Amino acid sequence: MLLGRWVAIERSRVDNPPGALDVDEHAELERLRVGNAELPMDRAFLKKAAAFFVTENQNRCRRAGSWTRRRPPTRSPGWRL
Repeated sequence: MLLGRWVAIERSRVDNPPGALDVDEHAELERLRVGNAELPMDRAFLKKAAAFFVTENQNRCRRAGSWTRRRPPTRSPGWRL
């Protein structure tokens, strides 16, 4: 069965078909669409910011003359949780 026929049959079965959006729902839908349009820009910005901080961290390690990870400080024998 084609999708269009299935939709027509289901619509004919429904006693109370869904109405159009009211003003509040339409305003919320517009707000969500605007927010969704901004998401790729936000993601691109965060991706560039993360790349910037990674290169800054690598440059800081180069200036310090250490390419290896530093070991965490050792605890004294008397140290307890």
